[in-house]
Amino acid sequence: MQGRKIQNYIIESIIGEGGMGTVYKAHHALMQERKAAIKVLNPHLSKNIQIKERFKNEASALARLNHSSIVALYDYIEEGDEAFLVMEYAEGVVIDDLIKQSGKIAEVKAKDILRQIAEALAYAHSQGIVHRDIKPSNFIITPENKVKILDFGIAKMLSGESRHLTKTGMRMGSIYFMSPEQVRGDKDITHRTDIYSLGLMYYVMLTGKYPLEQLTSEYTIYDTIVNKDFIDIQALKGSISETSIAVLQKCLQRNPQDRFATALDIIKVLDNTIPIEKEINNPTPAIQKNEVPTKPETTTKGKSLKKWYFALGLWVILMATIVIFYENISSFIQENILTKKEDSEEKTKEEGVKMYVTSTNLNLRNFPQTGSVITTIPYGEVVYVLGESNQSDWVRVRYNDKEGFVFKHYIADHVKPVYKVTSPQAYFYLDANYENPMNAYLIAGQFILAEETKGNFIFTNFIYNGKTTSGWIDANDLERVK
Repeated sequence: MQGRKIQNYIIESIIGEGGMGTVYKAHHALMQERKAAIKVLNPHLSKNIQIKERFKNEASALARLNHSSIVALYDYIEEGDEAFLVMEYAEGVVIDDLIKQSGKIAEVKAKDILRQIAEALAYAHSQGIVHRDIKPSNFIITPENKVKILDFGIAKMLSGESRHLTKTGMRMGSIYFMSPEQVRGDKDITHRTDIYSLGLMYYVMLTGKYPLEQLTSEYTIYDTIVNKDFIDIQALKGSISETSIAVLQKCLQRNPQDRFATALDIIKVLDNTIPIEKEINNPTPAIQKNEVPTKPETTTKGKSLKKWYFALGLWVILMATIVIFYENISSFIQENILTKKEDSEEKTKEEGVKMYVTSTNLNLRNFPQTGSVITTIPYGEVVYVLGESNQSDWVRVRYNDKEGFVFKHYIADHVKPVYKVTSPQAYFYLDANYENPMNAYLIAGQFILAEETKGNFIFTNFIYNGKTTSGWIDANDLERVK
């Protein structure tokens, strides 16, 4: 590519490579002092309509943004099957490299970086754009100590024009910095996913540690993000300020609604314009300190009427109780004489719906999603579903002598073989052959349950958020794990 001319720009050298493309440094053919970064869609992806549309989506996202901390888009170019993004060239050091060089970043500097990123993200969010891939390698610090966001490759525009680019069940983002809702493949990802990832990135800047890198299995990483508190924030006390601890606690809540409402709120806490306690606890508005609630004035006549109504109400309730009692007492006594009393201690485990755990390990929690882990249930164990929870993806179950809540998509009515997707994209087919591919696929790292096997194909129902994609998948794209 070196020396190649793309319209008015001449490529000089390679800057970096990513999943979708390669980035090159270039200069303008007539104004050599004007530098540019040109992102080239990888040739083997350029004929994939969905990938190419996602590349255009990045151009659309950048075109809508005009902020000093976000690289500007100069142009979008197509030549034959090839596609190019011509962007502002930003010199400096990538934050990921800075962390690896220094081990960690001093808190004062990390706060300044966090503040700049939060301000840029707040702007992007205000334009209806969610980044969804916040990680240290996507940010650069210029010689003037200004932060630049480099990559909007999987950004999502909430206005609706690009919703079809994200299929149900697909996980989009870099694995170590994904939010729980990204890992679960939630269909509607909001701006709060960026707030979670930014909090995790802030932790890495402050400590120099990537908390999930020691895990070797993608499934284990996904399970840890969704079900476990894998960072001990309290252990940082004494080494960083209470303000930073408060920011980390708030950003890293697994429930998106418990995080900061906006990225600007992070800046307010850093600047101490919002009390830390208010942001962590989110108390319901109540009576302020030293404020005495006042009662409306009540006349003597009003008090007498209330007492009379109260006495009348008690009399009505008493009469109704007596009538109901006498109507049912005879049948009640007869039923207890003719039938044995049910002993609650002899209730069998068959109460509830018998199900099997289909994940490698499933956490039983005392509250859906964000509750503490009571115990971990191994693959294949029996649980009894007692009912739905107030969160649609969680159910109340009993396991042995313990009751709690589990993620319902990790249990099934029978033990099924579990497979992990190993290819970048595993497409669904209508039949157990390659003749009728469907416009749906899974990506590497996802897990499925095999319902049936025929030849070289496996039939599966991939269910998420109540929606099902059923079909046959080539077994060569899968690896059995259980």
